[in-house]
Amino acid sequence: MKRIIIPKVDANIEEGTLGAWMAAEGDTVQKGQSLVEYITDKAVFEIEAPSSGCLRKITIPAKSVVPIGTIIGLIGRAGERLPDVETENRKLMEQHRNQISGIRNVQAPGGQLDPVSDATPPPPPIAKGRPRATLAARRLARRKGISLETLQERAGNQVITVEMIENAAP
Repeated sequence: MKRIIIPKVDANIEEGTLGAWMAAEGDTVQKGQSLVEYITDKAVFEIEAPSSGCLRKITIPAKSVVPIGTIIGLIGRAGERLPDVETENRKLMEQHRNQISGIRNVQAPGGQLDPVSDATPPPPPIAKGRPRATLAARRLARRKGISLETLQERAGNQVITVEMIENAAP
């Protein structure tokens, strides 16, 4: 059984959001085939199948925020026993939350909470130019004749996903 794990894609990225799955449980997948989008605040990545086989289980659904190292799915042979990965994912999520809360609770000299590290950063301004969209969303928008620029205006700072394209009127 091969695990599909969120890879470390950049030194500064610790978590991201799963976008649309491009394969469903039970589908046959080939090594290197794009399986799911991983959306971070810096970029959108496509996570590929680490091996060929049957996508036996999707352990993390789309729109979930997950840290690096999370097991998001399992590839194996039909009928092969599925390992319990929930415990591993739960431990990883606990460690990640503790790490984040530790960063947010950094104390300044004198015992006061550091307002810079404790504050939630403001969202980045809406970038002019090319709209932020996943690769799958760009392809679908092109096929449906939907303007990404128009959707970006409605989406604000969000990355345009396949779901947004599917719900948009042409």
